Amino acid sequence: MTKAKTKVITLSTPIEIGDKTIKQVTLRPPTAGDLLGIAVSGIISMEAGAYMKLLPRITSPALPEATIAAMPVRSFTEIMNGVLEFFMTPDVA
Repeated sequence: MTKAKTKVITLSTPIEIGDKTIKQVTLRPPTAGDLLGIAVSGIISMEAGAYMKLLPRITSPALPEATIAAMPVRSFTEIMNGVLEFFMTPDVA
């Protein structure tokens, strides 16, 4: 089995976690276990609540829910778009 590649998202607006400024977030492909308690349809339809549950599980550095909730919308959608690519077939992505 080929291991799926991670994605590095450069944020248009950096975010703060404690005393650290985060300019890039690395996303790893979600596993089935990462999706427990999250409707895949919520990911596909880009529902914020689904992403707020998923992102702490697949981001590096790990983004706490409170940080995600306070994130500028533009940065949040940049990350959401990156995650969504993991759910697309190769000919669509």
